[in-house]
Amino acid sequence: MSASKKNIIVFDIGNVLLPYDWGRILYALPGVSRTNLYDWLHDEVYDAYEKGLIDEKVLLLEFNKHFHSKFDEQRLFTLFNEIFLEPPGYVGKMIPELAKRYHLYALSNTCHWHEIYFMEKLKDTWVYFEKIFCSHHLHLRKPSEEIYKLVEKEIKAENQKIIFLDDKIENIESAKLAGWHAIHVPTLDEVENQLKKLIDHE
Repeated sequence: MSASKKNIIVFDIGNVLLPYDWGRILYALPGVSRTNLYDWLHDEVYDAYEKGLIDEKVLLLEFNKHFHSKFDEQRLFTLFNEIFLEPPGYVGKMIPELAKRYHLYALSNTCHWHEIYFMEKLKDTWVYFEKIFCSHHLHLRKPSEEIYKLVEKEIKAENQKIIFLDDKIENIESAKLAGWHAIHVPTLDEVENQLKKLIDHE
């Protein structure tokens, strides 16, 4: 279906629709600092996992080797999903209103394990979305400009009709280069403010 009749909103998921904090799992990693953990999350192994280029068995091996831990696959799956908090109130209140006025999509740098979690956690929200794009299916991650072009082609939209909300400035900058109307939402309060503006605008 062409998305040309109404404008489009593409949402990031993490810290836009569903808050998370990797620091919540540090209790299970004695001697590991937040900096150490975040360095690993930005290295080639986790990048490959979020691109769907390695599976959970490789991830588990590399994680245990890096952090000198002895997790099994089920325990690491559980730990990975302990990063999430409850969705903010505006998700349940504003998404149904926005769906009356816009085509809604999501685009997330995410992995298979996290997709399992948030698809269930936000199952009542996803009924308002036309498609959810996950990096591990696309084999691309933001801020690659290529990922925006792929999504644009998939939803058959003109780039100037796409409104994009993301909490990371590097993703906003690359989306702008792709021609999207990208809005930086670094906090949940700012997400709510922008959603109110989008509802009022229509």
